Amino acid sequence: MFCKFVKKNLSAYFDKETGRVASYLISKHLASCSSCKGKLELLSLLSKAVKQKEDINLSADFVQALKAKISLEKAKQQTTQAPVFRGIPVALKISLSAICLLIAFVGMIMIMPKQHEKEINTYATVAFQTRAEVVDTGSGLEYATFTNQTRR
Repeated sequence: MFCKFVKKNLSAYFDKETGRVASYLISKHLASCSSCKGKLELLSLLSKAVKQKEDINLSADFVQALKAKISLEKAKQQTTQAPVFRGIPVALKISLSAICLLIAFVGMIMIMPKQHEKEINTYATVAFQTRAEVVDTGSGLEYATFTNQTRR
C-alpha cells in the first residue's frame, strides 16, 4: 500500500520537491523496500543519462517542417468535428445518442399498436362471424364449408 504512495511521489522526492514529513516517510520506506529503492536508482540513472546527452543541432528546415505538420494536424482536428459538438465530452455525446434512440424506440412501441389496431379488430370480427360446417360425403371424405355471416 505504501509502495504505491512512494512510487507516485518518487520523482518529486528525487528532485527534493516533497515536504519534510513525506521525505522522511519515503526515505524510511526506501531503506526497507528493495523494489522502491531499485526504482529510485533507475530514476537516478535516467537523470544522469539525460544530463550527459549530447546536444543535437537541428536544422531550421526541420523546425519549420515540424511546425507545419503540427498546424496541419490542428487544422484536421478542427475540420473533422462540427462546431456544434466541439468541446462536448465523448461520454456525454454517447449518453445523448442513447437517450435519443430510447425515445425513438419507445415512440415506435407506442405508435405501432395503434396503427394495426384497426386491422386486428377487422380480422377478429370476421373470425367471430364466420361459421364452419363439416359436411360428411359418405365416402369417408369430409370437408368444411365456411360461411361469413357479416351483413353488408
